[in-house]
Amino acid sequence: MRSLSRSSLLVLLFVLMLPVATANADEDDREPRTINTTGTCSKEVVPDRGRLQLTAVVDDKDLKVANAKATDQYEKLRIDILAMKLPDAEIKTSEYVVQEQWDYADSRRVRRGYQARMGLSVVTSDLSRLGDVMAMAAKHNIPEVSQLQLFLSTAKAKEAERSCLADAAGDAREKASKLAAGIGVKLGAIQRLDASGGYTTPTPYPQSSMRGMVAASDAVVSPTVEAGRQTIDVTVSASFLIE
Repeated sequence: MRSLSRSSLLVLLFVLMLPVATANADEDDREPRTINTTGTCSKEVVPDRGRLQLTAVVDDKDLKVANAKATDQYEKLRIDILAMKLPDAEIKTSEYVVQEQWDYADSRRVRRGYQARMGLSVVTSDLSRLGDVMAMAAKHNIPEVSQLQLFLSTAKAKEAERSCLADAAGDAREKASKLAAGIGVKLGAIQRLDASGGYTTPTPYPQSSMRGMVAASDAVVSPTVEAGRQTIDVTVSASFLIE
């Protein structure tokens, strides 16, 4: 029998190995077996910041008069708030609007005059002093005190979120270990880990009106502001290989 050429032998070997190579390729293309879990963490944290918005509001038929009175009220309030030397204070102008006011009579629009609004946002880390800020607003006849808001500073929020991440990741791994033990397999290395959630600044409390309050500072009672607690929720999604 005539011997096979070298090239023919190579072709024959390739054909014989093809099923094995295809089987290996199919095995390599299979998705790895995994266990997917979700871990959660909730932490209650005491707020360390408080915010109030104080707004001077003046109505007058004359634009200049309305603006001048609102500015005078605002400036006196601003100076006294700064003199309080609130800890970690953030004082900034939050609103400045002068606009026409209209009434409707006999289906006609009639100009009533002008309204000037100047707002001052006050933030402090001493929540017990927020009552003093409200009393100061009453002293200066500030008609609107709005957006009382208790929240976490950036540093405190980050610290709480990071500590919660570790707890949520541990929760995800513990769940995966119990699942693996329940079906008689061994939990392998982590393949994927994602985190979501965190701290969300709560909605401010509704506006309060101080119209008609007594202006004398000794006649205004400073309310006690209770900080309470706020919740941080973190979720971790994890995927572990099965060995």
